[in-house]
Amino acid sequence: MIIIALLDDILVKDIAVRHGIRDVASLKQLALYLMINLGVPTSANKLTGMFGIKSAVTILDFFSYFQDAYLIDFVPQFSYSLKAQNRNPKKVYAMDMGLVTAISTSFSENLGRKLENLVYLHLRRKYTSIHFFKEKGECDFLVSQKEKYPMLFRYVIMSLMKISRGNMRA
Repeated sequence: MIIIALLDDILVKDIAVRHGIRDVASLKQLALYLMINLGVPTSANKLTGMFGIKSAVTILDFFSYFQDAYLIDFVPQFSYSLKAQNRNPKKVYAMDMGLVTAISTSFSENLGRKLENLVYLHLRRKYTSIHFFKEKGECDFLVSQKEKYPMLFRYVIMSLMKISRGNMRA
């Protein structure tokens, strides 16, 4: 597929060659893992040891390269403390849903995660600051623009999925 070749070119030519990465296989595995696990909070420490990458610093570098190449973006957990924002896991979102669909190996469609990713892409165009909030419950998106009072967005994905399934049956 052309889209898989495009992803491979981005990972090899735009990232690996540019940054002198020798372990291209680990870079590819990490990128695929992140793109399959949309909307899941993750951290470099949690991924250390996976894919043959032993350093959290290397994983953080790879995260930065993915963002620079507009493959993946990370949304921090809201906190008034910058230290806590950096320490807490960040949610992963893909910048291109076509790539996600092309690499998807899941037997289920993961409509909830894909819908959450689409909502993120929409909010990203409109708002300068996006976070997620999690304490007792979870709010998928907390957005603010130009230091204005933050607005909360909670999308009830299961309800939307029921509606879309109902329309498919009709």
